[in-house]
Amino acid sequence: MKKRFLLLISTILDEYRFMFVEQRAVLLILLSLPLFYPFVISSLYHQKTVTERPAILIDHDNSKLSRMFSIQLDATQDVKVVERIDSVEEGWEKIKSQQAEMMIYIPADFSSKIKQRKSSDVKMWVNSSNVLTYSVSYSGVSSVVQDMNAKIGYKFFLSQGMGSEAAKNRVFPIDEIDRFLFHPSISYGEFLVLGIFMIVMQQIILISLSFSLGFRREGGKLSLHKYFPFTVIEGRILAHFLFYILGVLVVTYLVIPIFAWPIRNPSSVVLIFILFLLAMAPISIAIAVFMKDRYEAFQLLMFASTPLFMICGYAWPFEQMPRYIQAFASIFPVTPAIQAFRILSMKTDDLSYITPYLGWMAVQFVVYLLIAVFLVRWVWYSYLKEKSLAKKSKET
Repeated sequence: MKKRFLLLISTILDEYRFMFVEQRAVLLILLSLPLFYPFVISSLYHQKTVTERPAILIDHDNSKLSRMFSIQLDATQDVKVVERIDSVEEGWEKIKSQQAEMMIYIPADFSSKIKQRKSSDVKMWVNSSNVLTYSVSYSGVSSVVQDMNAKIGYKFFLSQGMGSEAAKNRVFPIDEIDRFLFHPSISYGEFLVLGIFMIVMQQIILISLSFSLGFRREGGKLSLHKYFPFTVIEGRILAHFLFYILGVLVVTYLVIPIFAWPIRNPSSVVLIFILFLLAMAPISIAIAVFMKDRYEAFQLLMFASTPLFMICGYAWPFEQMPRYIQAFASIFPVTPAIQAFRILSMKTDDLSYITPYLGWMAVQFVVYLLIAVFLVRWVWYSYLKEKSLAKKSKET
Protein backbone atom coordinates (compact mmCIF):
# COMPACT_ATOMS: atom_id res chain seq x y z
CA MET A 1 0.00 0.00 0.00
CA LYS A 2 2.88 2.36 0.84
CA LYS A 3 4.54 1.64 -2.52
CA ARG A 4 1.29 2.30 -4.30
CA PHE A 5 0.81 5.60 -2.45
CA LEU A 6 4.35 6.75 -3.23
CA LEU A 7 3.85 5.75 -6.86
CA LEU A 8 0.62 7.76 -6.97
CA ILE A 9 2.32 10.89 -5.60
CA SER A 10 5.30 10.59 -7.95
CA THR A 11 2.94 10.13 -10.92
CA ILE A 12 0.97 13.24 -10.00
CA LEU A 13 4.18 15.27 -9.77
CA ASP A 14 5.42 13.79 -13.05
CA GLU A 15 2.17 14.77 -14.78
CA TYR A 16 2.54 18.36 -13.55
CA ARG A 17 6.12 18.38 -14.86
CA PHE A 18 4.87 17.02 -18.18
CA MET A 19 2.14 19.69 -18.45
CA PHE A 20 4.22 22.68 -17.40
CA VAL A 21 7.54 21.77 -19.02
CA GLU A 22 7.35 19.09 -21.70
CA GLN A 23 3.89 19.37 -23.31
CA ARG A 24 2.00 22.55 -22.49
CA ALA A 25 -0.80 21.62 -24.90
CA VAL A 26 -2.34 19.50 -22.13
CA LEU A 27 -2.26 22.54 -19.84
CA LEU A 28 -3.80 24.63 -22.59
CA ILE A 29 -6.70 22.18 -22.89
CA LEU A 30 -7.27 22.12 -19.14
CA LEU A 31 -7.29 25.91 -18.91
CA SER A 32 -8.84 27.02 -22.19
CA LEU A 33 -11.89 24.77 -22.37
CA PRO A 34 -13.46 25.85 -19.04
CA LEU A 35 -12.46 29.48 -19.62
CA PHE A 36 -13.25 29.78 -23.34
CA TYR A 37 -16.37 27.73 -24.04
CA PRO A 38 -18.60 28.83 -21.12
CA PHE A 39 -17.96 32.49 -21.93
CA VAL A 40 -18.52 31.98 -25.66
CA ILE A 41 -21.72 29.97 -25.18
CA SER A 42 -23.02 32.45 -22.60
CA SER A 43 -22.30 35.35 -24.95
CA LEU A 44 -24.18 33.65 -27.79
CA TYR A 45 -27.31 33.23 -25.68
CA HIS A 46 -26.91 36.35 -23.54
CA GLN A 47 -30.15 37.83 -24.87
CA LYS A 48 -31.80 34.67 -23.49
CA THR A 49 -35.01 34.94 -25.53
CA VAL A 50 -35.69 35.31 -29.24
CA THR A 51 -37.47 38.60 -29.97
CA GLU A 52 -38.45 40.98 -32.79
CA ARG A 53 -38.41 38.55 -35.68
CA PRO A 54 -38.26 40.55 -38.97
CA ALA A 55 -41.56 40.72 -40.85
CA ILE A 56 -42.83 42.50 -43.96
CA LEU A 57 -46.37 43.83 -44.21
CA ILE A 58 -48.67 44.21 -47.21
CA ASP A 59 -51.66 46.41 -46.37
CA HIS A 60 -54.02 46.65 -49.33
CA ASP A 61 -56.85 47.91 -47.14
CA ASN A 62 -55.10 50.96 -45.65
CA SER A 63 -57.99 51.61 -43.28
CA LYS A 64 -58.10 52.72 -39.69
CA LEU A 65 -58.63 49.12 -38.62
CA SER A 66 -55.75 47.76 -40.72
CA ARG A 67 -53.44 50.50 -39.45
CA MET A 68 -54.41 49.59 -35.89
CA PHE A 69 -53.54 45.99 -36.68
CA SER A 70 -50.11 46.96 -38.07
CA ILE A 71 -49.38 49.19 -35.06
CA GLN A 72 -50.19 46.38 -32.65
CA LEU A 73 -48.15 43.97 -34.73
CA ASP A 74 -45.11 46.22 -34.57
CA ALA A 75 -45.64 46.84 -30.86
CA THR A 76 -45.37 43.18 -29.87
CA GLN A 77 -41.89 42.08 -28.77
CA ASP A 78 -42.11 38.95 -30.90
CA VAL A 79 -42.41 40.66 -34.31
CA LYS A 80 -40.76 43.68 -35.90
CA VAL A 81 -42.17 45.09 -39.14
CA VAL A 82 -39.03 45.91 -41.11
CA GLU A 83 -40.71 46.97 -44.36
CA ARG A 84 -44.11 47.68 -45.94
CA ILE A 85 -44.41 46.56 -49.55
CA ASP A 86 -47.07 46.30 -52.24
CA SER A 87 -46.98 42.78 -53.68
CA VAL A 88 -46.84 39.20 -52.46
CA GLU A 89 -44.29 38.33 -55.15
CA GLU A 90 -41.87 40.96 -53.81
CA GLY A 91 -42.42 39.73 -50.28
CA TRP A 92 -41.80 36.14 -51.28
CA GLU A 93 -38.45 37.12 -52.81
CA LYS A 94 -37.45 38.95 -49.61
CA ILE A 95 -38.24 35.88 -47.52
CA LYS A 96 -36.20 33.65 -49.82
CA SER A 97 -33.27 36.09 -49.60
CA GLN A 98 -33.60 36.10 -45.77
CA GLN A 99 -34.43 39.80 -45.53
CA ALA A 100 -37.47 38.77 -43.49
CA GLU A 101 -38.81 35.66 -41.81
CA MET A 102 -42.50 36.23 -42.38
CA MET A 103 -44.98 38.12 -44.54
CA ILE A 104 -48.42 39.36 -43.43
CA TYR A 105 -51.03 40.24 -46.04
CA ILE A 106 -54.10 42.39 -45.23
CA PRO A 107 -56.64 42.23 -48.11
CA ALA A 108 -58.45 45.26 -49.55
CA ASP A 109 -61.81 44.22 -48.06
CA PHE A 110 -60.44 43.66 -44.55
CA SER A 111 -62.29 46.45 -42.71
CA SER A 112 -65.39 46.47 -44.94
CA LYS A 113 -66.13 42.82 -44.23
CA ILE A 114 -65.71 43.35 -40.49
CA LYS A 115 -68.05 46.35 -40.57
CA GLN A 116 -70.60 44.16 -42.37
CA ARG A 117 -70.19 41.65 -39.54
CA LYS A 118 -68.59 39.14 -41.83
CA SER A 119 -65.45 37.14 -41.31
CA SER A 120 -62.34 38.67 -42.79
CA ASP A 121 -58.88 37.17 -42.99
CA VAL A 122 -55.22 38.01 -42.61
CA LYS A 123 -52.84 35.81 -44.58
CA MET A 124 -49.47 34.92 -43.13
CA TRP A 125 -46.42 33.21 -44.61
CA VAL A 126 -43.83 32.11 -42.04
CA ASN A 127 -40.36 30.72 -42.62
CA SER A 128 -40.47 27.53 -40.56
CA SER A 129 -36.95 26.29 -41.36
CA ASN A 130 -35.95 27.38 -37.84
CA VAL A 131 -38.42 25.93 -35.34
CA LEU A 132 -37.54 28.40 -32.59
CA THR A 133 -37.92 31.59 -34.63
CA TYR A 134 -41.02 30.17 -36.30
CA SER A 135 -42.75 29.53 -32.99
CA VAL A 136 -41.92 33.03 -31.76
CA SER A 137 -43.06 34.92 -34.87
CA TYR A 138 -46.15 32.77 -35.39
CA SER A 139 -47.32 33.15 -31.79
CA GLY A 140 -46.66 36.91 -31.98
CA VAL A 141 -48.99 37.40 -34.94
CA SER A 142 -51.55 35.01 -33.47
CA SER A 143 -51.67 36.99 -30.24
CA VAL A 144 -52.30 40.22 -32.18
CA VAL A 145 -55.12 38.57 -34.16
CA GLN A 146 -56.66 37.22 -30.96
CA ASP A 147 -56.45 40.63 -29.29
CA MET A 148 -58.02 42.37 -32.31
CA ASN A 149 -60.86 39.84 -32.37
CA ALA A 150 -61.49 40.46 -28.69
CA LYS A 151 -61.57 44.24 -29.11
CA ILE A 152 -63.92 44.05 -32.11
CA GLY A 153 -66.23 41.69 -30.25
CA TYR A 154 -66.16 43.88 -27.15
CA LYS A 155 -67.12 47.01 -29.15
CA PHE A 156 -69.91 45.12 -30.89
CA PHE A 157 -71.56 44.04 -27.65
CA LEU A 158 -71.20 47.55 -26.24
CA SER A 159 -72.98 48.90 -29.33
CA GLN A 160 -75.84 46.50 -28.62
CA GLY A 161 -76.41 48.13 -25.25
CA MET A 162 -74.60 45.55 -23.18
CA GLY A 163 -72.69 46.74 -20.10
CA SER A 164 -68.90 46.76 -20.13
CA GLU A 165 -68.58 43.88 -17.67
CA ALA A 166 -71.15 41.78 -19.50
CA ALA A 167 -69.49 42.57 -22.84
CA LYS A 168 -66.13 41.52 -21.47
CA ASN A 169 -67.56 38.27 -20.10
CA ARG A 170 -69.22 37.58 -23.44
CA VAL A 171 -65.93 38.01 -25.31
CA PHE A 172 -63.84 36.23 -22.64
CA PRO A 173 -66.16 33.66 -21.04
CA ILE A 174 -63.13 31.66 -19.84
CA ASP A 175 -60.24 33.29 -18.00
CA GLU A 176 -56.85 31.67 -18.49
CA ILE A 177 -54.61 31.74 -15.42
CA ASP A 178 -51.06 30.58 -16.16
CA ARG A 179 -48.49 29.42 -13.64
CA PHE A 180 -45.05 28.78 -15.14
CA LEU A 181 -43.32 26.38 -12.76
CA PHE A 182 -39.55 26.44 -12.19
CA HIS A 183 -38.78 28.53 -15.30
CA PRO A 184 -40.98 31.64 -15.11
CA SER A 185 -39.03 33.63 -17.70
CA ILE A 186 -39.45 30.88 -20.36
CA SER A 187 -35.99 31.89 -21.55
CA TYR A 188 -34.49 29.64 -24.21
CA GLY A 189 -30.96 30.70 -23.27
CA GLU A 190 -31.44 29.96 -19.58
CA PHE A 191 -32.81 26.54 -20.44
CA LEU A 192 -30.09 25.54 -22.92
CA VAL A 193 -26.84 27.02 -21.62
CA LEU A 194 -26.76 25.33 -18.22
CA GLY A 195 -26.93 21.92 -19.86
CA ILE A 196 -24.13 22.82 -22.26
CA PHE A 197 -21.89 23.66 -19.28
CA MET A 198 -22.17 20.04 -18.15
CA ILE A 199 -21.18 18.81 -21.61
CA VAL A 200 -18.17 21.17 -21.59
CA MET A 201 -16.94 19.62 -18.34
CA GLN A 202 -17.49 16.16 -19.76
CA GLN A 203 -15.34 16.96 -22.78
CA ILE A 204 -12.56 18.36 -20.62
CA ILE A 205 -12.20 15.14 -18.64
CA LEU A 206 -12.38 13.00 -21.78
CA ILE A 207 -9.93 15.04 -23.82
CA SER A 208 -7.24 15.99 -21.31
CA LEU A 209 -6.31 12.48 -20.16
CA SER A 210 -6.66 11.01 -23.66
CA PHE A 211 -4.39 13.74 -25.04
CA SER A 212 -1.80 13.17 -22.29
CA LEU A 213 -1.62 9.38 -22.75
CA GLY A 214 -1.97 9.62 -26.52
CA PHE A 215 0.98 12.00 -26.75
CA ARG A 216 3.12 9.68 -24.63
CA ARG A 217 2.19 6.63 -26.68
CA GLU A 218 2.83 8.57 -29.89
CA GLY A 219 6.37 9.30 -28.74
CA GLY A 220 6.95 5.84 -27.28
CA LYS A 221 7.08 7.28 -23.76
CA LEU A 222 4.03 5.61 -22.23
CA SER A 223 5.26 3.58 -19.27
CA LEU A 224 3.08 1.98 -16.61
CA HIS A 225 4.17 0.22 -13.42
CA LYS A 226 4.66 -3.53 -13.69
CA TYR A 227 2.42 -4.30 -10.71
CA PHE A 228 0.32 -1.13 -10.44
CA PRO A 229 -0.44 0.00 -14.00
CA PHE A 230 -3.80 1.48 -13.05
CA THR A 231 -2.21 3.61 -10.32
CA VAL A 232 -0.06 5.42 -12.89
CA ILE A 233 -3.07 6.50 -14.96
CA GLU A 234 -5.02 7.22 -11.78
CA GLY A 235 -2.26 9.60 -10.69
CA ARG A 236 -2.37 11.44 -13.99
CA ILE A 237 -6.12 12.02 -13.86
CA LEU A 238 -5.84 13.12 -10.22
CA ALA A 239 -3.30 15.70 -11.35
CA HIS A 240 -5.85 16.97 -13.86
CA PHE A 241 -8.62 17.09 -11.24
CA LEU A 242 -7.21 20.31 -9.80
CA PHE A 243 -7.95 21.96 -13.14
CA TYR A 244 -11.35 20.28 -13.45
CA ILE A 245 -12.39 21.77 -10.12
CA LEU A 246 -10.94 25.13 -11.15
CA GLY A 247 -13.13 24.99 -14.27
CA VAL A 248 -16.20 24.17 -12.19
CA LEU A 249 -15.51 27.13 -9.89
CA VAL A 250 -15.01 29.46 -12.88
CA VAL A 251 -18.33 28.37 -14.39
CA THR A 252 -20.26 28.52 -11.12
CA TYR A 253 -18.85 31.62 -9.46
CA LEU A 254 -17.77 33.70 -12.46
CA VAL A 255 -19.60 32.85 -15.70
CA ILE A 256 -23.02 32.18 -14.20
CA PRO A 257 -23.13 35.42 -12.11
CA ILE A 258 -21.77 37.57 -14.97
CA PHE A 259 -24.50 36.42 -17.36
CA ALA A 260 -27.13 36.04 -14.62
CA TRP A 261 -27.92 32.42 -15.42
CA PRO A 262 -30.42 31.04 -12.88
CA ILE A 263 -29.12 28.75 -10.16
CA ARG A 264 -30.55 28.43 -6.67
CA ASN A 265 -27.53 27.35 -4.68
CA PRO A 266 -23.97 27.56 -6.11
CA SER A 267 -22.66 25.02 -3.60
CA SER A 268 -25.16 22.41 -4.78
CA VAL A 269 -24.18 23.06 -8.39
CA VAL A 270 -20.48 22.62 -7.55
CA LEU A 271 -21.33 19.36 -5.78
CA ILE A 272 -23.16 17.86 -8.75
CA PHE A 273 -20.38 18.95 -11.10
CA ILE A 274 -17.72 17.25 -8.95
CA LEU A 275 -19.77 14.07 -8.51
CA PHE A 276 -20.31 13.97 -12.26
CA LEU A 277 -16.57 14.33 -12.90
CA LEU A 278 -15.87 11.51 -10.44
CA ALA A 279 -18.37 9.29 -12.24
CA MET A 280 -16.74 10.18 -15.57
CA ALA A 281 -13.17 9.53 -14.35
CA PRO A 282 -13.17 5.71 -14.85
CA ILE A 283 -14.69 6.14 -18.33
CA SER A 284 -11.98 8.65 -19.18
CA ILE A 285 -9.32 6.19 -18.03
CA ALA A 286 -10.87 3.29 -19.94
CA ILE A 287 -10.94 5.36 -23.14
CA ALA A 288 -7.56 7.05 -22.72
CA VAL A 289 -5.63 3.81 -22.40
CA PHE A 290 -6.54 2.98 -26.01
CA MET A 291 -5.46 6.32 -27.49
CA LYS A 292 -2.69 5.74 -30.03
CA ASP A 293 -1.85 9.43 -30.45
CA ARG A 294 -3.00 12.91 -29.45
CA TYR A 295 -5.25 13.31 -32.51
CA GLU A 296 -7.56 10.46 -31.54
CA ALA A 297 -8.43 12.46 -28.43
CA PHE A 298 -9.92 15.25 -30.52
CA GLN A 299 -11.72 12.75 -32.74
CA LEU A 300 -13.31 11.46 -29.56
CA LEU A 301 -14.44 14.99 -28.71
CA MET A 302 -16.20 15.38 -32.06
CA PHE A 303 -17.92 12.02 -31.67
CA ALA A 304 -19.03 12.23 -28.05
CA SER A 305 -20.27 15.74 -27.33
CA THR A 306 -23.39 16.33 -29.44
CA PRO A 307 -24.83 12.77 -29.41
CA LEU A 308 -24.55 12.47 -25.63
CA PHE A 309 -26.21 15.86 -25.15
CA MET A 310 -29.05 14.93 -27.49
CA ILE A 311 -29.81 11.55 -25.88
CA CYS A 312 -29.49 12.56 -22.23
CA GLY A 313 -33.08 13.87 -22.07
CA TYR A 314 -32.24 17.52 -21.57
CA ALA A 315 -33.26 18.98 -24.92
CA TRP A 316 -35.79 16.30 -25.88
CA PRO A 317 -38.13 14.34 -23.53
CA PHE A 318 -36.45 11.13 -22.47
CA GLU A 319 -39.68 9.12 -22.60
CA GLN A 320 -40.23 10.15 -26.25
CA MET A 321 -37.06 8.39 -27.37
CA PRO A 322 -36.99 4.76 -28.57
CA ARG A 323 -36.46 2.23 -25.80
CA TYR A 324 -33.05 1.21 -27.09
CA ILE A 325 -31.90 4.85 -27.11
CA GLN A 326 -33.12 5.28 -23.52
CA ALA A 327 -31.21 2.15 -22.49
CA PHE A 328 -28.07 3.35 -24.30
CA ALA A 329 -28.30 6.83 -22.74
CA SER A 330 -28.74 5.37 -19.26
CA ILE A 331 -25.23 3.95 -19.22
CA PHE A 332 -23.58 7.39 -19.45
CA PRO A 333 -23.15 9.59 -16.34
CA VAL A 334 -24.20 12.71 -18.24
CA THR A 335 -27.82 11.46 -18.31
CA PRO A 336 -28.46 11.40 -14.52
CA ALA A 337 -26.06 14.29 -13.93
CA ILE A 338 -27.76 16.69 -16.32
CA GLN A 339 -31.20 15.79 -14.99
CA ALA A 340 -30.02 16.44 -11.43
CA PHE A 341 -28.38 19.66 -12.59
CA ARG A 342 -31.68 20.88 -14.04
CA ILE A 343 -33.43 20.20 -10.74
CA LEU A 344 -30.76 22.02 -8.71
CA SER A 345 -30.54 24.99 -11.06
CA MET A 346 -34.24 25.64 -11.67
CA LYS A 347 -36.43 23.72 -9.24
CA THR A 348 -34.94 23.34 -5.77
CA ASP A 349 -31.62 23.15 -3.94
CA ASP A 350 -32.90 20.32 -1.73
CA LEU A 351 -30.49 17.45 -2.39
CA SER A 352 -33.12 14.85 -1.42
CA TYR A 353 -34.78 15.42 -4.80
CA ILE A 354 -31.67 14.30 -6.68
CA THR A 355 -30.87 11.26 -4.50
CA PRO A 356 -31.96 8.78 -7.20
CA TYR A 357 -29.64 10.45 -9.71
CA LEU A 358 -26.74 10.40 -7.25
CA GLY A 359 -27.32 6.69 -6.67
CA TRP A 360 -27.47 6.19 -10.43
CA MET A 361 -24.07 7.87 -10.84
CA ALA A 362 -22.62 5.93 -7.90
CA VAL A 363 -23.52 2.61 -9.54
CA GLN A 364 -22.01 3.82 -12.82
CA PHE A 365 -18.80 4.84 -11.02
CA VAL A 366 -18.36 1.39 -9.44
CA VAL A 367 -19.13 -0.50 -12.65
CA TYR A 368 -16.89 1.67 -14.81
CA LEU A 369 -14.10 1.59 -12.24
CA LEU A 370 -14.03 -2.22 -12.38
CA ILE A 371 -14.07 -2.10 -16.17
CA ALA A 372 -11.30 0.51 -16.26
CA VAL A 373 -9.05 -1.49 -13.91
CA PHE A 374 -9.52 -4.59 -16.06
CA LEU A 375 -8.89 -2.76 -19.34
CA VAL A 376 -5.76 -0.99 -18.11
CA ARG A 377 -4.26 -4.24 -16.85
CA TRP A 378 -5.24 -6.08 -20.03
CA VAL A 379 -3.82 -3.41 -22.35
CA TRP A 380 -0.61 -3.02 -20.40
CA TYR A 381 0.11 -6.72 -19.98
CA SER A 382 -0.67 -7.28 -23.67
CA TYR A 383 1.81 -4.52 -24.49
CA LEU A 384 4.48 -6.08 -22.26
CA LYS A 385 3.88 -9.49 -23.81
CA GLU A 386 4.22 -8.12 -27.34
CA LYS A 387 7.37 -6.27 -26.34
CA SER A 388 8.85 -9.42 -24.82
CA LEU A 389 8.03 -11.47 -27.90
CA ALA A 390 9.55 -8.83 -30.15
CA LYS A 391 12.70 -8.82 -28.05
CA LYS A 392 13.05 -12.60 -28.23
CA SER A 393 12.43 -12.54 -31.97
CA LYS A 394 15.14 -9.95 -32.38
CA GLU A 395 17.63 -11.96 -30.33
CA THR A 396 17.03 -15.06 -32.37
